[in-house]
Amino acid sequence: MMFVECVCSDARNCMHYISYWGGRNHIAFVGDSRIRQLYFHFAGLLSQDEVKSYKAHSDLRFIDEKLSLEVVCSTL
Repeated sequence: MMFVECVCSDARNCMHYISYWGGRNHIAFVGDSRIRQLYFHFAGLLSQDEVKSYKAHSDLRFIDEKLSLEVVCSTL
C-alpha cells in the first residue's frame, strides 16, 4: 500500500466527493504504534477539530457525519 502525501483540503474534498454521490467512507488502520501514528495524521487532515490521543493499545474511532466517514484504528 502506498500512502500519498496530501493536504487537508485535498483529503476533505475526496471524502466529500464520495459522500456527495451517496457513498460512505470506511477506512481501517490495523497495526502497531507506527500505524497508529498514520491514523492520527490522517484523522488530523480530515478533522476540523483537534484529534484527541488516547491510551496506547486501545481501539480508536473517528467519525465525521458531514463526510459520511468512519476511520478506525485497531492494534494487533
